[in-house]
Amino acid sequence: MDLNLEHVCGRPLGLRFSKEGDLYISDAYYGLMVVGPNGGPARSLTTHAGGIPLHFTNDVDFGDNVVYFTDSSTKFQKKQFVLMFLYGDDSGRLISFDLVTRESTVIISNLHFPNGVAVSRDKSFLLVCETLKQRVIRYWIRGPKAGKVEQFVALPGFPDNIRLTERDDFWVAIHAQPNWIMKLPVLVRRALLQLPVPLAGWYIQMARKQARGMVMRLGLDGQILEVLEDDQGKVAKLLSGIEEQDGVLWLGSVVLPQILKYKLR
Repeated sequence: MDLNLEHVCGRPLGLRFSKEGDLYISDAYYGLMVVGPNGGPARSLTTHAGGIPLHFTNDVDFGDNVVYFTDSSTKFQKKQFVLMFLYGDDSGRLISFDLVTRESTVIISNLHFPNGVAVSRDKSFLLVCETLKQRVIRYWIRGPKAGKVEQFVALPGFPDNIRLTERDDFWVAIHAQPNWIMKLPVLVRRALLQLPVPLAGWYIQMARKQARGMVMRLGLDGQILEVLEDDQGKVAKLLSGIEEQDGVLWLGSVVLPQILKYKLR
């Protein structure tokens, strides 16, 4: 896989089917797109928000006549995600796209790598994985807290995608745990990036060597209900995608060519 060609071919990261059978796509390079139930070429919905181009479109979910999606950075593209980690980028955004007016609105700015997004069953709030902060945040869509943002849960690693279950709780995939480089102060990491040392290469090597698989199930109030872990990383590691269907967890990785299936008790 040649990361230098991703911007030509596109890289779908978030996928959601609407009730009508349309597939909505968050493409890292081409923005928010949609394709009909019969397939065919994808159609662009938006490539900008708040007057700024989408730079790293990531995940997507549905509200009431609105699509919520994340733009992970306005400075870095997906092929530069390791540099995003090391730099401690905080230019990410949560955006809404109105399906009636066809307008995009920036809801939250200055996020540290906003990643997966999941809307609650009653559409009263949504959750966003803020990867570099190692946490999930909650944005209230309606109700007495409408418009407010709060921490939902702190996590032991970098969360990637998050998905609602039929039980109305949430599965979140932990992509990796912080190594010694990521534990350095962000200003130190930024200074090291200016030196002629292969910091990004070191990070990738350590991440692959030390990675272990972890997923967590979260309740509606942010409580941790269940943790599943491959602490040796022999089968599952560097996880990104997660979905529960009929008692089975389906797991994917944004960097490894594999799909995993785990049967729940």
